[in-house]
Amino acid sequence: MSRFIVARIGRTFGISGTFRARIITDSPAYLEELKRLYISGVESPFEVEKIKVKGKFAFVKLKGIDSPEEVRKYSGRFLEVTEDMLAPLEEGEFYFQEVEGLDLESSDGNLLGIVLRVERIHGEDYFAVLHKGKEYLIPSYGIFISELDLEKRKMKISPLGEDLLKL
Repeated sequence: MSRFIVARIGRTFGISGTFRARIITDSPAYLEELKRLYISGVESPFEVEKIKVKGKFAFVKLKGIDSPEEVRKYSGRFLEVTEDMLAPLEEGEFYFQEVEGLDLESSDGNLLGIVLRVERIHGEDYFAVLHKGKEYLIPSYGIFISELDLEKRKMKISPLGEDLLKL
């Protein structure tokens, strides 16, 4: 089953094995309801003892991680959830992982490349795309993206978006 990243483990917080994690989701409030979490690189889930969301961070205590030394083993790794654990989406929203591998098309339907991933930079989302062997960042605004069709696995960019591929 696919896993989706929701936060990145940072430093230890106190001496009980609690840690601070930087949130990487648009719906952080639902994290406080989770009963289990995965850590990247670890097969089995961890039972959640406590999660408290404060701004861009979550303070997390997982069962079995009981000291600062144990937290440090996982520092820099990602907290992940399975698809059945994700927050519900509103109309027109998508999960970042869903756009990976979409065909990138021009406004007239010509294949230009592929969507590699979504990157969040200073609170704004960009599509990292591969075009003619070079990686470009396209802002996620409608002025640059004319269509995003997950079922057909394609994303069309506007003529203005195409201009960004010429820089």
